[in-house]
Amino acid sequence: IRLHVNGTPLVAQAIDEHRDWIMNETLTAVWSEASFSTGFSLERDLDDHQWQIALEKTGPQ
Repeated sequence: IRLHVNGTPLVAQAIDEHRDWIMNETLTAVWSEASFSTGFSLERDLDDHQWQIALEKTGPQ
């Protein structure tokens, strides 16, 4: 799985602090710093914060 998760500054900080856990729980092989348009993507609001997630299946590693 290739994964990109980002959001407003507070969300981005939380994501950075928990990146390893997120990668393990989602079986992520590639963490992408940039968003991409292939695969699945979603944008949501959480209280006053916005966040985005994009993921796609990758080949065997």
